[in-house]
Amino acid sequence: MFYTVDHGESISDNMYFHGTPRNMAPTEQFCVPMIFCSYDTWLAKVNKESAFDRLKAQQRAGVTHRHAELFDTIMGYLAISRRLGSLIR
Repeated sequence: MFYTVDHGESISDNMYFHGTPRNMAPTEQFCVPMIFCSYDTWLAKVNKESAFDRLKAQQRAGVTHRHAELFDTIMGYLAISRRLGSLIR
């Protein structure tokens, strides 16, 4: 299961609203969390556990990603191959 949101909000915070240009917007408008969970039996399949370990290491290191990369990540998780853009290369 993947869970994320399309954007953050900062309504009434410093008078910035949804759609504020990135160079002016507070971080909480464009840095949003993503939650991923999976069954151990699925992760035990070929390359799944090592890919998940890489994703956890990136999280611990503070690496951030864009929503544009999420599609390829899910496709890779489902073993549907594509060349560019995955979070868990």
